[in-house]
Amino acid sequence: MRGGESSGNVGMIKKKKPYQSDTYIKYRKFANEWVALTFDESRLLGHSSDLLRLHSTITKKEEYPDARFIHIPPPNTNFVF
Repeated sequence: MRGGESSGNVGMIKKKKPYQSDTYIKYRKFANEWVALTFDESRLLGHSSDLLRLHSTITKKEEYPDARFIHIPPPNTNFVF
């Protein structure tokens, strides 16, 4: 071996895995629904297919004024951030 060379997989290109957010993986059972999460996304506050209904339900609880609402896409859906 010469300087700078390594043995093994020289010249091999590693394929990148498609990006998947941990949030989408964690809540995939709610596919095609909206989920309400705490601001730090550590707790699920609720879920519904109707965003307005979910929002009104969660905002009635004054303890979560900064809830995050995220739509969980159906499986095998491609999207861009």
